Amino acid sequence: MIEPRSSFVDRCVKYHASTALPSLQTYLIAEQHERHVSLCGREGGEWVLTGYEGQGVIPLPRLNTSISLDEIYAGVFCPATPCAPFPGE
Repeated sequence: MIEPRSSFVDRCVKYHASTALPSLQTYLIAEQHERHVSLCGREGGEWVLTGYEGQGVIPLPRLNTSISLDEIYAGVFCPATPCAPFPGE
């Protein structure tokens, strides 16, 4: 998860370092203060960015699986809206 203070580093510096790795095919960037995940995936030599918000499910075909935003945000609270219930609530 990224936070506002490190957003530039996470989105720019780490992006360039990560996308330079030939074996990396997919990575996720999860926002800390809202239910939003960016999926960066390599398609035909190009990187494609897809955003997911709210209650979505993110397909991860290269791993033969998927992950829901509920799973990613389990136990995380966002100030504007609850991200997911804390365990036991």
